[in-house]
Amino acid sequence: MKFIIFISDTIRQGNFPRLDGFTYSSEHDKYLYSGRELTVGEFNEAAKVVYNPAFRTQGFTLLPQAVGPEIDAQIAKDEAEAAEALAAANKAAEEAQFAIWAENERLAAESAPVVEASAEEAVDPVAETETAEDSPQFRFDGRQIYLGDERIAGLFGDEDQLRVRAEHSELRPAIEAWIQSQPTQ
Repeated sequence: MKFIIFISDTIRQGNFPRLDGFTYSSEHDKYLYSGRELTVGEFNEAAKVVYNPAFRTQGFTLLPQAVGPEIDAQIAKDEAEAAEALAAANKAAEEAQFAIWAENERLAAESAPVVEASAEEAVDPVAETETAEDSPQFRFDGRQIYLGDERIAGLFGDEDQLRVRAEHSELRPAIEAWIQSQPTQ
């Protein structure tokens, strides 16, 4: 990556900056420090000089700029890598949140009092996992909702709040309808 430090004010014909190290570059049509593109190391060294408050600019403003065709490619690559990293971080955060919710539910279930049910009140565990005819793909496993072997949602808290994973958010209406069709426990 290369940089230039240039004088940003308009310079009229015959009026040129009398600053040490600045020469005109026809390639960039600007007065540049050292008259050419600078490497990162050269830019840092030049910055110590030209951005020093004691450096006399005679009223001109000095600005830096990255240049070169590789800059655009590098910026696009960096943006793509940042987007991938953000997506991965969001997925990991969601997985961690689901794990926390599941653990909280497990702990709440362990601490809940056990009530013995009579033979008439006993719930058939097979009937609990059967699904409605209109949505045979969903099933309960405890308070978690699965689509096949993949956990896609869960019921959390005392209010049985439905939380659907982001990648399955389009299934929320079908899941809600399926839950409503389930027999109450």
